[in-house]
Amino acid sequence: ILEGGLLARYRAEFALERIELVVDASVVDRVIAESAERETGARSLEATFMRYLEDAAFEVYSTPGARRLELTMRSGEIAHGIS
Repeated sequence: ILEGGLLARYRAEFALERIELVVDASVVDRVIAESAERETGARSLEATFMRYLEDAAFEVYSTPGARRLELTMRSGEIAHGIS
């Protein structure tokens, strides 16, 4: 659900602005694990993912010339990089 539906939808949305969205596999694993703890199903996947994507998206859309947003794990936390 996450990789095929949710991530594909957000990748397409960012692509409309010519921004590549890259999500590391370890981030996907973390989102799935956090969602499973909530035991609320697929809706929890989107809510959990959006918690990490929201600030990063605001920043990338506010950065002139940004063409790539990457979500990765750093020091056990989900972080983002913009280039």
